[in-house]
Amino acid sequence: MTVSAKKQKRLSIGIGAHGFVAIGVSAHGFVALGIVTHGIISIGVVSMGVFSLGLVSMGLLSSGLITMGLATFGKQNMGLVQPHNHQTESPQQHQHMPRMDMHQHE
Repeated sequence: MTVSAKKQKRLSIGIGAHGFVAIGVSAHGFVALGIVTHGIISIGVVSMGVFSLGLVSMGLLSSGLITMGLATFGKQNMGLVQPHNHQTESPQQHQHMPRMDMHQHE
């Protein structure tokens, strides 16, 4: 398909038996939202680059599992917190509402 995806908006919604909801939007970029009843929420946004945010609600507050990827005209990963690793340089992420500080550099 050689269709100009910049003009064409593409929306796809899928629901599975496991309670998985996937929403995909393509408009000069790609937006994907996935929700699983097991407590997994993944949000991916692509707009002149890639921004990916993954949250696991089962162990987000206790183990602090936060995975963030940011790519703009390339690939750059920032904000990786390993599960069950409380000795991190960012104690802010141990709050109930983790602050998304995109300006933070580890």
